[in-house]
Amino acid sequence: MRSARDLEQRRQHLDADEAAGTPESVLHATHEEVASARAELNHVESNLREIRRLARELDARSTPPAGPGALPALGTGTGLTGQAVAGTDALLAQSRALRDVL
Repeated sequence: MRSARDLEQRRQHLDADEAAGTPESVLHATHEEVASARAELNHVESNLREIRRLARELDARSTPPAGPGALPALGTGTGLTGQAVAGTDALLAQSRALRDVL
């Protein structure tokens, strides 16, 4: 949530700079950072939606899992958003594997 809020604030500052007439050459790097952060957050959101869907699918099954499995390592993304991407990627893979085993 904090990453999404930070991204929104950054986008608002970028919009204000554009409205003030700041040249695109000055804003180009910020545009790229905002686009990259937005893509990462979209990735996280997509993973979380799929994890929720898989969790509901697993909850609907009557057979309990055979035993606890080790969760995969979260990975080492860059920054808070990168860690969220790596973490949700790993959790999504684990959820899919569990679904397939059951």
